[in-house]
Amino acid sequence: MNSSPSQRDGLRFGEQVLRGDRAGLASECRFDVDLRHRAATADTTLREAAARAETSAHAAGYAAGWSEGRR
Repeated sequence: MNSSPSQRDGLRFGEQVLRGDRAGLASECRFDVDLRHRAATADTTLREAAARAETSAHAAGYAAGWSEGRR
């Protein structure tokens, strides 16, 4: 019988959840990024964006005040 590699391994194409003994057939998957630190990265990015916005607003306010004072 000519079967695909996934059928020989006991997995079915498109199967998304493996339960029971079939779960032992799954191999591990490695990622380039540690997904456990995603929330910390998002929080840091948000803080950095807020700091940049504050700096930009401060500079714009200073320039507007300086311009008004010159008039």
